[in-house]
Amino acid sequence: MTALPLAFKASATKSVYKDFSVLSYANDGIAYKAYYNNHGSLLHTILSYKEDKLNASVRDRINNAYDEYLISWVDEIRTPDLGTVYRVQLKGLRKLLIVDVTDQDMLQVEEYKL
Repeated sequence: MTALPLAFKASATKSVYKDFSVLSYANDGIAYKAYYNNHGSLLHTILSYKEDKLNASVRDRINNAYDEYLISWVDEIRTPDLGTVYRVQLKGLRKLLIVDVTDQDMLQVEEYKL
């Protein structure tokens, strides 16, 4: 897994913290963040974007399960050993839901009243 597309690593902003560092940049409506430990090993990558950038099959699964909600934001979390989790924010008339989606499962993890 590539943390950030190679063409953009030179323009990435680096933030250093006590236990990790983050490389980040934005391109074509997607915000990229790659988290590394102090030894330079990739911990995970987060891509943040609106619905139109979401993989069509994942979007269809969500829309079928939550047909009364609109996808308002996506955090695509990629880890080297665990694969990809899509943390999706869904907005309804009276509720805001946070749903985690993987290849095998979909789980509502948070709910807020509007």
